[in-house]
Amino acid sequence: MAKRVPVFIGEIYSNWEIVEIHETTPIMITCRCVCGFVKTLLKTNVIRGKSKGCKACSIKRATKHKARGTRLHNIWQGIMQRCLSDIPVKTQNYKQRGITLFEPWKDFITFREWAYTNSYADTLSLDRVDTYKGYYPENCRWVTPNVQSSNKRKMRNNTSGFVGVSEIKTAPHLKYKAYICVKGVQINLGRYQTPEEASAFRDKYIRDNGLTNYPTEEQRNEL
Repeated sequence: MAKRVPVFIGEIYSNWEIVEIHETTPIMITCRCVCGFVKTLLKTNVIRGKSKGCKACSIKRATKHKARGTRLHNIWQGIMQRCLSDIPVKTQNYKQRGITLFEPWKDFITFREWAYTNSYADTLSLDRVDTYKGYYPENCRWVTPNVQSSNKRKMRNNTSGFVGVSEIKTAPHLKYKAYICVKGVQINLGRYQTPEEASAFRDKYIRDNGLTNYPTEEQRNEL
């Protein structure tokens, strides 16, 4: 007897995203194509690649490009999933925060043309200049992983109100610690009485050390 391969809601197989698993008929799953078309399919056909998407998309994309499986196509699929999927765990940091996708980029060919005319390279990552805004040409750029890691929004558990400043709630004095991560290494920049003081010193450290890839708080506010 063949061993059953487990699948999970939200998993992506080619153009299909699993949206429902049928407990009463475990050999069947319901999937949504990247175009929005929904269909119930044999699980084995999906996970083995016999079915890679709806018929219309398969015909259309076969004539348009042969990029499926390439790094750029995978990046595009990831954006589509984060911004358009109805699975909460996939979109909690994107769709549910109002992060939208530039309408023409829902077509891979259009996205690819923009990428190749805006310095795309296999060593670069897609970065949103303002992490509170969506995926559209004026807000996206291709950057090194180091630049991307420096352009992070405040974490959800950040209570200081400033990037690179954390609150030490157990400390009676100097409750706010400033820090910065450079090339994967966290550098502690001291503790301060107020979050504004901590953020100001962090900005000074950025300027004094020529860390031009790291936006200061003032620059973030100007975005």
